[in-house]
Amino acid sequence: MTGEPIFFAEITRQAENVERVLDEAGIIYTMRLEAMPREGAACYQGILYEVSADDAAKCRRLIVDKGLSPFRTG
Repeated sequence: MTGEPIFFAEITRQAENVERVLDEAGIIYTMRLEAMPREGAACYQGILYEVSADDAAKCRRLIVDKGLSPFRTG
């Protein structure tokens, strides 16, 4: 599945929380390790979560409702 990014987890607790939200909603998602640049610092590794384009808006709302910040591009 080529997915739309919805969340980047920097720590284990974030990953557990977003997976719980997606699993409870019955959303099919993929995850992969991804390097993300930091302003003024070296890149760091995290887990990037992706869903189908059809589910992306719904997933972002679910994530925000649980107090998490969805992935933003650019």
